[in-house]
Amino acid sequence: MKKLTSLILCCVLVFGIYTPVFAAQPTGLTWDGKPATLAEIAENTGYDMVDTNGNYKPLYYYYATQLWNNGLFMGSEGSFDLDSPLTRAQGVVMTLRLLGKEAEAKAAAAPITFGDVAEWARPYVAYAVQNGIASGYSTDIFGADDPMTAAQFITFTLRAMGYKDGEDFAWDKSYDKALEIGLIGQPCHTQYSRSNLFMRDNAAVIAYNAVFKAPLKSGGMLKDSVSMANKPSGEAPAATATLVADSKPATPAAFVEETKQTTPASNLEGSKYPSNFEIITLDRHFRTTILPGNNTYATAEYYLFIGDYGGTIDYKITVSPGALGNTKLDSFEVTAGEGGYVQLAFGFSVTPSLHGQNVTNSIKIQVGDYVYTDTINMAGTLYSIVIR
Repeated sequence: MKKLTSLILCCVLVFGIYTPVFAAQPTGLTWDGKPATLAEIAENTGYDMVDTNGNYKPLYYYYATQLWNNGLFMGSEGSFDLDSPLTRAQGVVMTLRLLGKEAEAKAAAAPITFGDVAEWARPYVAYAVQNGIASGYSTDIFGADDPMTAAQFITFTLRAMGYKDGEDFAWDKSYDKALEIGLIGQPCHTQYSRSNLFMRDNAAVIAYNAVFKAPLKSGGMLKDSVSMANKPSGEAPAATATLVADSKPATPAAFVEETKQTTPASNLEGSKYPSNFEIITLDRHFRTTILPGNNTYATAEYYLFIGDYGGTIDYKITVSPGALGNTKLDSFEVTAGEGGYVQLAFGFSVTPSLHGQNVTNSIKIQVGDYVYTDTINMAGTLYSIVIR
């Protein structure tokens, strides 16, 4: 069984190891400037980010581990702390690691005038300010321990990718540019533009996309220019501090027991992929969010079991009835030696029919020779569907 190293689109096209997590609930949340609960934000964005106790449940542990594998994201005391806010100082460190500049920043030890930056963070902040990646509130205050907003972190990330605020984007609406270049997807754009929820979890997947998915302003890819460190020794940190002692994915047997629907594994012996594949679904694996203009954003989540295989796997997702853009073709890499059930989630934009009738639509997922189909019912004909 294998773990995927995949191409993703934040909050839209996601592959990740299923890991049960029990995290903390962020406080002081707002939606459109008004107090909101975590559950309300989850409902508005359409993502399962609340555990059974009402606490924040990280969504992007897999991508944190992939960054960790490349020396680009570190944990502390055995945890990535994905259920915690990201401080401005931590955001600077993450950005410099994305650029492969951590060692250079430490060696430079440039002077800074900020009086609120801890000793461990001073080389990073100094380097970032000196190179136009970050800036302080004033000449003596950086706000190192302040929670970093999505707009701030995305601004740092876009600068690292060669984009300039004031020229290519407005820093306080940096999520617009991020959506344009594929750094984030529509549900994340909704979250960042309408709420103040932003966690280390979100920063991890944005960082992954910046390295492996979204284009630089120059047109290249960050992964081709960054000198990545070797994989750290030992096991990857757990998603949260509460999982330090129990950070392993659920066993396939335990996971299947929790599902509502399964499909038998398909014997693919002799095909391109010498594996047995299986797709299973959980409750509320399909949901919709109403967007401005009475359009709909739909998300679907499945879990794919991958047998003993290493290498590239091609996949195709089709939603019908549909028109231009209703098929998504892509590929991902399978690393031999590890695995489990892998989350396969995707989203698509829907413009409803003027008649507004309920239509039964088909979702087809094809991985090599393996085909899985599902049906969903939603109002409107999907005549302008675009899978992202």
